[in-house]
Parts: sequence; structure tokens; C-alpha cells
Amino acid sequence: EADATKIRRTKSAQRRRNRKHRKDLEGERQETPAFETPEDRRRHLKVRQEKRQARDDGEALEKLNVADYDWREVRELVDTLRIHFLEATDMYKNSIKESQFDGKRLVSCTDEDLKQTLRMTLRKHRGKLRDAVKTRMDQFIFLTDPAKKME
Repeated sequence: EADATKIRRTKSAQRRRNRKHRKDLEGERQETPAFETPEDRRRHLKVRQEKRQARDDGEALEKLNVADYDWREVRELVDTLRIHFLEATDMYKNSIKESQFDGKRLVSCTDEDLKQTLRMTLRKHRGKLRDAVKTRMDQFIFLTDPAKKME
């Protein structure tokens, strides 16, 4: 019983210390500000949530812009299509690594490029890859182009 009480007190002290020091969005330790009113606290939490949301939105946009992908991200994109490519997925991923096939090349490549560079001989696979790239690029353009949002 004495050990259990000691453990509870230790955990309680840890929780109090954790409440005092929280990490802000940049990962630096900072003391939690004291709030005079509950409304001040709500405003503070809302600002933090908006910053977090903006950061998450920026990361989501980066994932949609296929043209900025490096070869590793192109491999991840191909891996998401494993359900369609089946056992050929690993061959495509190896070809991407060998040729350092990045997003710029992927966006502007032709069927011949895909056949020769990635050894993607099946037209169905090339179509699936093109559809995935087009879908992501369309989403990126829609989210970043104000003129498209108005339509």
C-alpha cells in the first residue's frame, strides 16, 4: 500500500509538471500562460488550433503537388497503387530508385518514358499511374488557384 501511494504521488507530481510546461508548435518548451478570464483561454486555444490547422493544411498541399516529389515520394505513390499493380509494384519501385525518377519527370512523361524507364509495359498500369497523378494535381490546383474555387 505504501508503494502504491508513493507511485500515485509521483504520477500526480509529474502531471502537475507537465501541465506547467507544454510544447508549442515549434517544439520549444514554454510555460503555459496564465489567463485572466476563461475567454482569454478560449482565444489562446483557438489561435493554437488555427496555427496547427494551417501547418496541417500546408503539409497536405505538399503531398498533393506531384511535380515537387523526389524519387522516394514517387515510390510511395506507386506503392499506394499496389492493389492495382500487384507483384509488378516492386519492379516499378526498383526502377524508380535506379533512375531517380522524380515528380517533374513523372508529370511530363510519355507512355514511352514509362515503358523504357520504369519498365511499365502494361497500358492499364500506366493509365492507373496517370490517373493518380492527375487526381492529385487537380486537387492541388483546385486548392491553390483562387480562380478555380470561384467557379
